[in-house]
This record gives sequence, structure tokens and C-alpha cells, in this order.
Amino acid sequence: MMKNISRLINNDVFVNYSFMTILQAINAFIYLLVYPVVITALGTTQYGHYIFATTICLYFSLVIQYGFDLPSIKYLADNKLIKETESEAVSNVVYSRVIIFSLSFLLFLILYEVLDLDPLYLICFLTPLSAVFNLNWFYQYKQNMKVTVLIDLISKAVVMLAIYLTITNEGDTRRLAFLMNMSNISSVCMSFIFAIFSYKLKIKPLSFTKIKKLFIISTPFFFSSGINTFKQKSIEIMIGVGVGFDGLAIYDLANKIYSIPALFATNINAALLPRFISSITKSIFKKIVLYETAFSFLMIAVVYSLGDELARYLGAGELNAAYELSVLLSVNIFNFLVVGSIIYFIFMPHGRAKLIAYNQLIATISFMSMSLIMLLYNKSIYSIVISLILSGFVELLFCCYQARKIWWSK
Repeated sequence: MMKNISRLINNDVFVNYSFMTILQAINAFIYLLVYPVVITALGTTQYGHYIFATTICLYFSLVIQYGFDLPSIKYLADNKLIKETESEAVSNVVYSRVIIFSLSFLLFLILYEVLDLDPLYLICFLTPLSAVFNLNWFYQYKQNMKVTVLIDLISKAVVMLAIYLTITNEGDTRRLAFLMNMSNISSVCMSFIFAIFSYKLKIKPLSFTKIKKLFIISTPFFFSSGINTFKQKSIEIMIGVGVGFDGLAIYDLANKIYSIPALFATNINAALLPRFISSITKSIFKKIVLYETAFSFLMIAVVYSLGDELARYLGAGELNAAYELSVLLSVNIFNFLVVGSIIYFIFMPHGRAKLIAYNQLIATISFMSMSLIMLLYNKSIYSIVISLILSGFVELLFCCYQARKIWWSK
């Protein structure tokens, strides 16, 4: 028994998964630790406004990332014996993101002036800037996520202290946005510099031919993640516009309670990817799905058992309705894990990247359609969240159908 535990602890996949999960846990818990302070100081309306501005800027972050991560990991895995591969991969991703960021920032400035947006939105645009130099995908490939975890932990600890000391009233909304975004930028930049020196990476001259190829390969992943993010963030936009910033604050807390167990599920397939992407078999895939299904039900039970107390404490007694929403949202853990296993271990190894984009497109169309229909009968947060869950099952059915076709064709 002890030998098996020791083997597991020393397993590269387990270690990589653990640190990837810890990294997301830091980001999740930093919000939870300061949540009572922020809600009490800013109030639900101002905090909801901050969430709304952050959501708008996350759309730009998505475009800047452009789905480069997974294709770059696969490229590194396929060419790991070539010495210059790592420098070339990092250079191509960074140059590509700099180009996209420049165009995105120009568009944002136009919208900022035309719509006469609050300076809060300009501060939140620091988030897309941090996406340019984010090398988490590279550390994931190197199976050395502990570096980014340590750097992020230090950065978040400093910010948490600053929030406790400086956020005292509703006029501090912009200050909160600045602190949170500076934390992300400082963490990303330190991780980038460490990777350059530690792995002796060299930023090579710009190659439009290679960047063009990277864009072509990454486009299906961009549309997949883009459509999925559009679906997820549309919830916040719809709530903010249709229900109000108070309702958005309730949903945000529910989403954060749900994210506590969900973060343990988020990186399972990503951690397994480097090990099994070139050697997946039907028997291994079935075991992965079986274990992930059991794990998802365990996480749903955790939310059901602990969510009520968390909602009361974190919401400072003002956001108790977040509990019911968090239980509903937890159902998505099952859909996320099973759909993710099909994407990572069936679609990708068989070169069916287009199915990833089709899957997300179908899920988004079904979500938007069901949301509009349900909102006609009941204009509430519940209508939107239930539509999200149902669209997840539509996504699952599509992936299962396509997976069976792929297996049968072999």
C-alpha cells in the first residue's frame, strides 16, 4: 500500500496535476478569502459592476490566447528530440499574441471612447496584457508547474494583504480592479523571465510563415475555447444587463463556491494529456471515464453539503441565494470531465480538431436558444443557469455520438 502511494506521489502526471490544481486553487481561494471584505466594503452593486467590467475584458484575453496552448504542447511532444524546438515554440506563441494584443487594444480604445466607458474598464484591460506572456502551457509540458505555483502564491499573498488594508468603501472599486490585475501581470512576468533563463530559451526573430502555420493549426481550438467562453461569459453579461449587478454578484458567488470542487476536476485531463495523447487505447479511455464519473458525483455531493454555509459566510448574509445556484452549477462537473476526456483522448489523437469547435458551437446555440425561451416565461438567474446545464448535456450527447463513430471506423 505504501509502495503504491509512494509511486503515485513520484509520478510525473500526478505531480503535474497537483501543481496545476494548486495554481487554480490559489486563484479561487484568494477571491474567497477577501470576499466578505469586498462585499461589505463595495456592496453588491459596485462589486457586480467590477465583475461585469472584468467579463468584458476577458473576451479580449480569449482572442489573445487564440487556442495556441494545446497545439504548442503537441508540437513540443512530437519534436522533443530537436534542441531548438522549445525556443521556437515559445517565440511563435509570444509574437502571435503580441500581434493580436496590439489589434485588440486598438479596438478597445475605440470602444472606450465611443461608449464613454468608466475608467474601471481600462484598468481591467490589464488582464488581456498578462495573457501575452503567459507560459503556463510551457510549464505544463515541462511538467514543472510548481514554479508558477510558488510565484503566484507570493503575488496573491501580497495582493490579499493590500485588499484587506485599502478596500474600505464603494469608492474603492477601481483600486480593487488595479490590485487584482497587477497581481496577475506580476506573476505572469516573473514566470516568463524564469522560463527564459532556467530553460535557456531564446526569443527567435519573427517568422511570419511559422506564425501563419500556428494560427491555422490553432484556429479550431480558438473557436472551441472561444465559443465555450462566449457561452460561459454570456451568462454574466445576460445577468448584468437583464437582472442587474446585484444579481450578477449572487451568480458570481455561486460560481466561486462551485469552482472550489470544480478546480480539482479542471486539470485532470490536461495533466494526463502529455502521457496518453500518443498511446491512448479503448481500455484506458474507459477507465478514465469511469474514474472521472465517480469523481464528479463526489464533487457534487461536496457542494450540496458545504455550499449553504459558505454562501452565508462569504456573502456576509447578503447573497444566500447563491447556494441553490451553486448546487445546480455543480452538475456541470460531470459534463466537463466526460466531454473533456473525449476531446483530449479521442478527437485530438485522431486529428478531429474541427469536432471540438462544432461541439462548442452546438452547445452555445442550444444554450442561447433555451435561455431565450426560458427567460420569456421566467426572467431570473435560474432560467439562465438551468439552460447552461441542459446545453452541457447536449454537448455530451454530441461528443459521445462522434466518439462512437470514430471508434467504429477504426
